[in-house]
Parts: sequence; C-alpha cells; structure tokens
Amino acid sequence: MTPRTPLLLLLVAGAAACSDGPSAPQAVPMPVLSVGGVFTCQLDADGQATCWGANLWGQLGDDTGVECDQNPCTPLPTPIAPGVQFRGLSASTASSIWSGHVCGISTDFTALCWGVDHTQLGQELESPEYCVAVNGLVGQPCSRTPLAVPVPGRAVGIASGDFHTCALTADGALWCWGSDSNGQLGSTDDELCGLYDLPCSFAPVRVSVDLPFVQVVAGALHTCALAVNGTAYCWGRNDRGQLAHSGVEGGKVPGQAAGGMGFVTLTAGRRHTCGLTRDGAVWCWGDNSGGQLGNGTTVPTALERRVPVSTRFTQVSAGWWHTCALAETGIAYCWGSDVFGQLGSTLTEPATCAEADPCNTRPLAVAAPTRFMAIGAGGAHTCAVDRSGATYCWGDNSLGQLGTGDGQSSSQPVRVRG
Repeated sequence: MTPRTPLLLLLVAGAAACSDGPSAPQAVPMPVLSVGGVFTCQLDADGQATCWGANLWGQLGDDTGVECDQNPCTPLPTPIAPGVQFRGLSASTASSIWSGHVCGISTDFTALCWGVDHTQLGQELESPEYCVAVNGLVGQPCSRTPLAVPVPGRAVGIASGDFHTCALTADGALWCWGSDSNGQLGSTDDELCGLYDLPCSFAPVRVSVDLPFVQVVAGALHTCALAVNGTAYCWGRNDRGQLAHSGVEGGKVPGQAAGGMGFVTLTAGRRHTCGLTRDGAVWCWGDNSGGQLGNGTTVPTALERRVPVSTRFTQVSAGWWHTCALAETGIAYCWGSDVFGQLGSTLTEPATCAEADPCNTRPLAVAAPTRFMAIGAGGAHTCAVDRSGATYCWGDNSLGQLGTGDGQSSSQPVRVRG
C-alpha cells in the first residue's frame, strides 16, 4: 500500500495563517508524529488522525475488541475521529497505567481532548462514560470521542501530560487544565476536585506569567514553555531538576531555566526536559537514571547540559527514560534506556544504569534502512517517518505500539503496517 504523505504543517501553528496579525508571535513547528507512553499517533496530509497501541481508556477511540497482554489495544493504525481535520496532536506521555489521553487542534483552532478523564479533558462531565481495562484494573471516567475544550481565543498548540493538558493561543497566552497536584498548571486558580479530590481545574486557567510564548510541552508532572525570545520557562514538579531551577520543590509559578539558554524548540519527557538551539545542539536537564540526558553519566542535573556530539540536529524528542534526535542528514540518534530496544541500535555491550538495564549514556545512531524527516520518543518505544512518508517504529510492542500487528518487540526499526 502506498503511504500517504504525512502532514508537514505545524502542531502549533507557525504559519502566517495561524497568527492573529503581524504582531502575533509565530509559534514553533512540531514533527508529524506524537508518540505517547504506550501508543502512537500521526497525522496525514488531509489532517486525519491515525493512532495505534494501547487503548485502555478510550484514547484510540472505540473499543476494537482486540487485546494485547490482556488489555484493550489497537495494534494497527486506525483512523481517529473520522471527519475531524486536525492541525496537530499531542499524545500523553502517560507514565502511569492509569493515564492516557490525546488532545488535538482542529482546523478551526478548537482544542479537542479524549481518553481517560481525571479532569485533563477540559470540562466537568455530568455523566461520564467509564472505560474498563481487562487486566483487573478498575474502570476510569473517560471519553472515546473528542470533547471541545473552552480555551479562550484560538488554540494553536497543545501539550498532554499525565493528568494535565496545556494549550497555546494565537496571542501567545498559555492555558492549562487538569491535575495541579504538583503545580503543573502554573496558576493559583485551582480547587479540590476530580475523582480523588486533589488540586485541579476542570476548566482552562491562565498560566501566571505575562509573556508571549511560542510553544508549550508537558512531562508527567511538569510543564515547560518557550518564550518568544527563546527562553525556557518551567513549572510543576522538580524532584529530578526537570525545571532547570535550583532546589527540588518546584511550584506553581513559572521560572526561567537557570542557564539562560536560548532555544528554538523544547521537548519534555517523563522527568527530564531537552531543548534544541539554533546551532543544532541539544541540551538536556532533569532525571538521568537511564542516561537520557546523553552526557555520558547517570547523574541528574538542574542545569542545562549539552549532549557532547558535533552532530547538528534538527529535532529532539524526550520519552520516559530515553531521548532521540534527528540529524540534518536524516540519521536518527537515540540515548538512554534500552530495556526494550527503544534505542534502535546494534550495540552488543550496553552500559548498566541505575533504573534501566541496559542503557547507553551517549547518542547512538539508529540502525535504520532509511533516512528520516521526523522522530518521536515514547515510553519504551520510538517511531520515525522517512523521506518517502513511511513510518517505522522500534522498541516495546506489548500493547501494539509499534503498529505491526504482531505484538513482537523489536530493537530494529520495523515498518508500520497500513
């Protein structure tokens, strides 16, 4: 089957068509892939969303009746929300089996969310559906269909964390909703709510910093945003230094990254963050237990540290315990945890890391048969799109997240069926 050309537009509306006028900030482009913790989503040239992998909480739409490891899954690419055209998607990194949602921006600049709902879908449902996973898990409130989020203004970007979501509007403002257990909403305007009566907000609240932003990214329990001048601001949990602030408390107030670096794009993993500079260098900070910072150590750091290679990168994507980047040449590089082969390398003697065995603390070239133009790192798998539009994935496939339909994990890139 001839692959459809992927959508090479923006997740966060960098094109002039997405601005409110000549003074509106131009938002950061994003890759065509959005790789979640245990599932994967992609856009085609028509703006149609296609996803595959775990479907425990309705994040991939209707239940197909297929099971992977005794849990609902969709092991082959499946259209999501037919008839809805998207400008971009954000699949939750979902570091917990209880989390998993997807949000997107439609062509009319509406924010839409679906999947598990612990307030991260952006509205309080009077009679929510309950999705029930097979493997002995308790049913959770969810929505299998996209719900419109009342974001003030035109939404041009979106980021899905574990239990929270944030959106960027065309005027550069940031709005967040969902769990605020660690201050990840960046606002003091929350309350005790949701299934577990914890700090949260059902409706979008304005992030408490008066700056124009061009990108927002979300980790498990932290959020970062890129200001129009290239400065990174982060808030939420800081137990591993993922905010690039001194101390471990973190908090609700966005703070400037301590190193004062200037970035062109950011990415947030489970408990680490990375940025790409204009000269093609990758800098990372936060958790490093799997070697995911790429600096040759497993020591966490609250200061930006450069990944020490001379390669010029064009994209970077942070997963749970690994990170991947795409070079100008189209060669993919990955580093960090390699427990499930998510680095895509032929390395025969990997290193040993504190919470990830095996691993590699420096970038390794992915053993791919092709050159790529987009890449995304998920929980324990990685996917990339090559220059012909074909999608390849590698790593864990226990819940169908490689899109091959056979449930077999792979340490080498395998082509997604469809």
